[in-house]
Formats: sequence, structure tokens, C-alpha cells
Amino acid sequence: MNTVAIVIARGGSTRLPNKNLLKFNGRTLIGHKVWQLRQCGLIDRIVVGSDSDEILASAQDEGAKIIRREPEYCDEKSRSWNEVIHDMVSKVEGETIVWAHCTNPCIKPETYAKALEAYGESENDSLVSVTQFRNHIWWDGNPLNFDPKAKEHTVAAKLRPVYFQNGGIFIAHRLLMLEKKYVYGDDPLLFDIEAGEATDVDTWEDLDRAAAYYFKR
Repeated sequence: MNTVAIVIARGGSTRLPNKNLLKFNGRTLIGHKVWQLRQCGLIDRIVVGSDSDEILASAQDEGAKIIRREPEYCDEKSRSWNEVIHDMVSKVEGETIVWAHCTNPCIKPETYAKALEAYGESENDSLVSVTQFRNHIWWDGNPLNFDPKAKEHTVAAKLRPVYFQNGGIFIAHRLLMLEKKYVYGDDPLLFDIEAGEATDVDTWEDLDRAAAYYFKR
């Protein structure tokens, strides 16, 4: 299958200025992500879309094909997320799309490869990376995954796990993404990535935590 990785990265950032150009492992975050995807071995080409000359140059230096995105698809206000996805996917060719974010800098190349293999072997229409969460959770004032009135307390390790999307990997057929205007379909395979590897950088503290995991793993 012809597999294309898409990474979008806008020039502005609300909480962490110039986030996508911050240094990580000797590269910018966007450059580091392109490098990781290139090491995967199962991705035919990588396409980076941005409104920033610096981001595009950094991605191109690492071997990515670059696409300049229109400003209205980059300001998080003018267009919905669904419109952003459809616009970017419509600009590339290929069969299978791996949608990745440079703000998950710890995801290993072999993890991308395992995700692609799992997707290819499954009967699901798409794949979403998630992280397992086993804690006593309350939702809207009520216990979500445990019974506090039970005769015997259930320890966290024995709770039914809850999963949250970590934003690291989304895989689907290009035509499905265009049809749904989304990065996965109605029946996604949940691909579990442990919390450290899935770290999403949105603050300085996140960046420190990602570096600590990456360089000590």
C-alpha cells in the first residue's frame, strides 16, 4: 500500500510560542518528527503542511515534501478541525494516511511501524493511538469505572481500563478521511501506547517531561 505521513504545524502557538520550532534531540520538533517518520521504514513519503516559512524549511531539510497552507486553515478560528483535515488530505496523493503530530516527540519509529502493521492486519476501518488509564474516575459527579459502595474496594490495578486519545497516531485510507472529514472512521482499532512515549507537548513542563523520558528510556 502507498503510505503517506501527514504532519501539520502552524506558525503560531498560544501557550508555547513557536512550539513547533523548539529544539528536541538536536532538531526542531517538526524536524525531529520528520526524522522519526523516515526511520519507520513503512512510510513512502512525508508531507508537512504549514503557514510558516521556518517550519517548512526545517521539515524540508529533513526530507519532507512541503505544502504551504492557507492562513485561514491555521488560525484555529476561521475553519473547523474537520475542514482543516479535509483541506490537508485533499492536497496529497496516496492510499493510506498516517496523521501524526510533531508535539508527540517520543513516539519511536518502530511504534509507527507496529501501528501500520496492526492496521494492515485488522478488519477495522482505521487506527487511533490511545493510552490506557487505570484510576478511580469520576464523571459529572458520579463514579465512572468503579463502585465506591461495593463491599470490597477495587484497587486501581484491577479496574477496567479507560483509554484516552493521545494524538500521536491516526491511520486510515485517504478516501475515508476525505469522506468523514476526520482522521479515523466509525470502527477504529485502539492502539495502546504507554504514557511516557505518548507525551504531548503543550507546555514547558511537557517538554521537560518528554526530554526526560526520551533520553532516559
